Amino acid sequence: MREMKHSGVSWIGEIPADWELSKIGSLYDERSQKVSDQDYMPLSVTKQGIVPQLESTAKTDHGDSRKLIRKGDFVINSRSDRRGSCGISQYDGSCSLINTVLRPRREMSNVYFSFVFRSDLFADEFYRWGNGIVDDLWSTKWSSMKRIYIPFPPLDVQRQIATYLDAKCAKIDAVIAKQQQVIEKLKAYKLSVITEAVTKGLNPDVPMKDSGIEWIGNTPIDWKILKFGLAARVSANLVSPVDYLDYPQISPESVEKDSGRILEHKTVAEAGVISWNHLFVRGQIIYSKIRPLLNKVAIAPFDGLCSADMYPIDTENDPGFITYVMRSCYFTAQVGLVTENRVKMPKINQSELSKIMITLPPLQEQVELAEYLDKKCKRLDHVIEQKQALIDKLTQYKKSLIYEVVTGKREIDTELPQATTVAVVSPELLRYMKAVLMARLIDGLGNHVLGRVQVQKGLYFAETSPNLGLHLDTDYARYKHGPYDREIQSYEAIMAEHGWIYTSDEQDHTIYRRGEQFSEYWGEYQRLFPNCEGTVQRIIDFVKQFQYTKDVEKVATLFAAWNDFIIDGITSPTDEAIIAEVRNHWTENKGKIKERTWRKSLAQLKSAQFIPQGHGKHTVKWQGGQAHG
Repeated sequence: MREMKHSGVSWIGEIPADWELSKIGSLYDERSQKVSDQDYMPLSVTKQGIVPQLESTAKTDHGDSRKLIRKGDFVINSRSDRRGSCGISQYDGSCSLINTVLRPRREMSNVYFSFVFRSDLFADEFYRWGNGIVDDLWSTKWSSMKRIYIPFPPLDVQRQIATYLDAKCAKIDAVIAKQQQVIEKLKAYKLSVITEAVTKGLNPDVPMKDSGIEWIGNTPIDWKILKFGLAARVSANLVSPVDYLDYPQISPESVEKDSGRILEHKTVAEAGVISWNHLFVRGQIIYSKIRPLLNKVAIAPFDGLCSADMYPIDTENDPGFITYVMRSCYFTAQVGLVTENRVKMPKINQSELSKIMITLPPLQEQVELAEYLDKKCKRLDHVIEQKQALIDKLTQYKKSLIYEVVTGKREIDTELPQATTVAVVSPELLRYMKAVLMARLIDGLGNHVLGRVQVQKGLYFAETSPNLGLHLDTDYARYKHGPYDREIQSYEAIMAEHGWIYTSDEQDHTIYRRGEQFSEYWGEYQRLFPNCEGTVQRIIDFVKQFQYTKDVEKVATLFAAWNDFIIDGITSPTDEAIIAEVRNHWTENKGKIKERTWRKSLAQLKSAQFIPQGHGKHTVKWQGGQAHG
C-alpha cells in the first residue's frame, strides 16, 4: 500500500506522497489566435472528443472569427452547459470562440492530463471558477482556469496511467457502444411493431385493400382511410399561468421521444412560467408541435398546463390507439414531408397536422390493438431499460475509475504481464473442421443432396445450434440464396485433398461424389465432434424433407433473420418482424416473394421445432460477387 498525503485541494483529496501539485497555467499556454474556417477546417468540441464539425452544429456568419487548433492541443468548452466536452485534437483546424485551446508548454503526458480534465470532480472545480448570469450557464475563462491546481505525478507515472486508462476506457466504451447499438435496434424494432399493428392489424388472414398511401400500403378492407383531423382535433385552450400555480406544467422536454412517457416535471410556480399555456385534462393527448419527428406524444395522466409549443388533442376514438398511430413510421414520414425545409426549429401547425392521412379500424379493434401494443412495448421497454441501466453503471464506473487513478487513490499494475501460452484454434483447423462436418452432412443426405446451397444451409444450422457447442466463427453473408459462407469451396477442396468427396459443377449445379477414402472422414468426425451426432442427424432429417433448393433457402433465411434478432437482444420477435426483416433488409429478390409464402416457411420452422437461440455470429451484408450452388 503506497504512502498517501493530503493535497490540500478539496476536489483532489489525498494523493501519493511522491506526487506534486501544479497549476494548469504552468503546464499549458492558451492558444488564442483568430483564424477563418475557410483556412482551417471547422471542428466540434464534443463529449466524444474533437471531431470534424457536426452537421447538427449551429452555423454562424462569423467563420472568420474562430480559434486556431493545432494537432495535439487540448480543447475544452468553457460553458457549463457543455460539461464534459473536451479532448486532445487529432487535427489542425478551428473552433468556436467559446472553447479554450491549450498548448502543452513542457515535457509531460498530455493524455494523462486530458483524463484529469475529463474527471467529474475536476469539471465541478472548473465551473466553480466560472461566472455568468444564471447558475446553470457559466463560462470559465482561461484567466481563471490557469489558477486551478491539478495532480502532477512523476513523468513515467503519467505515461503509465495514460496507457492504462486508454486501454481500460476503450474496453468500457466498446461494451457501452455495443449496448447502445442493441438499444437502437430494439427501438427500431418497437417502431416497426407499432407501425405494422396500426396499419395491418393482428389478423394475417383478414382481406386487405390498397390504402393508396405509399407509407401504409395494404390495410384491412374494413378500416377507414381518412385525414387525422377527422379522427382527432386540437383543443387549444390558452390560460394565464397565474391562476394555475399548483398545476403540473409540461413542456416538450418533459416528454420522452418515441416512448409515450412523461418524464419529470415541475409545477407552474416551480417552472417559473410567465407566458400563457394550454390547459389540458387527464386523458387528453399531448403532442409537441416543435421538432415533431421526435415523436413526443403522450396521454395526460393528470390535469395540467402545457406550453404553447404543444397541442392538447381530443378524440372520440381510443386515445391509446391514436397515440400509437402518431408514433408510427407512416405518420412521421408524412410529418417529415411537411417540415423537411424548416431547418432552424421545425414546427407543424394545426392545419398541417389535421391533413395527415391515417388508417382507422373500428373502435373495438382500436382498443384491442392499443392493449396489444401496450403489452408488447412494455416488454421491449423493460429490455431497453435493462440495457440502459448497464450503460449507466458502466459510465459511472468509468468516471470513478478515471478520478481514482488520476489522483493516485487506485494503484495500477505497471508491470508488464508475464507471457502466457494460449490455445489458439488456427484458421486452417477451423476450415478442416468445417470440411469434416460438411462431409458428414453430404453422407447423411445421400441421394437427397440438392447441391452446394442445401449443404451450405445444413452447415449454417449446425453452427447456430447451441447443442453442438460449435464456435467456428463464420461470417455468413446475406446472399440471395440465404446465409452464405464465402469459403465453402475451400472446404470442398479439403474434402477432395483427403479423397473423401469430389465435386463437379454441372449446369450451375454442384454434384458431390464419394472418393476412394470416403469412409475415413468418419473417424475425424467422431474425434472432432464427439456427442454431436444426435443434433447433426436432426439437421440432416430437417433439410432432407425439402424437395427444392428454394425451399431450403427460405427456411434458412428466416432462421438467420430470427437468430440475428436474438443476438441483438430482441428475444421474441414477431412473425411480422422476422418476415419484414427478410423482405426489406436481405436482398432484393427476397422482397419479391409473397408474404404468405414466407409465413408458410416460418410455420415449417416452428412445426419442426427449429427455433434459433442466438448462437453463432450475426449475418453480414453481402458485398457482391458470385456464389454458385
